[in-house]
This record gives sequence, structure tokens and C-alpha cells, in this order.
Amino acid sequence: MIAKQTANAEEEAVALADVDIDAARGQRVDHTFAVLKRTCPLDELQDLTERLAKHLGMKLAPLSLTDKAMEAAKAPSSTGAFERRM
Repeated sequence: MIAKQTANAEEEAVALADVDIDAARGQRVDHTFAVLKRTCPLDELQDLTERLAKHLGMKLAPLSLTDKAMEAAKAPSSTGAFERRM
């Protein structure tokens, strides 16, 4: 009985080794996202996004602010010039 269970476990392990878990997870996430976009109005999607961000400990920022922050990070720092005047 134990030998049979061990053989079954080994067969299952081999079968699972062939499954790409990351790809399967990505497909589930893509499918869920497509269903949400198709079935929920925009205001509900925004509410869901805010709730997920809060649950994950994240803070949302509008894209316009994100773009400005990225541009500011790329620009040369002007603090050195300000400090020299002081």
C-alpha cells in the first residue's frame, strides 16, 4: 500500500513539473481582468482598484502626477545651485 502511494505521489510530481505555474497564473489573472473590464462599469472598477490598493498597502496616484514625478527624477537636480546662493 505504501509503495503504491509513493509511486502515485512520484507520478503526480512528474505531472506537476510539466505545468508552468507562472504561465497558468498569468492566464488566470488575464482572464479575470478581461471579465472585470467586460462586466463592471468604470466607477466600480475604480472602487475595486482603490480597495485593492488599500488592502495591499499601496497608495494610488493619477498618471499625470506619476509622469511629472518621473520627469522630475530624470531632470538634473537644481538643489546645488540653491544651496550655493544661501
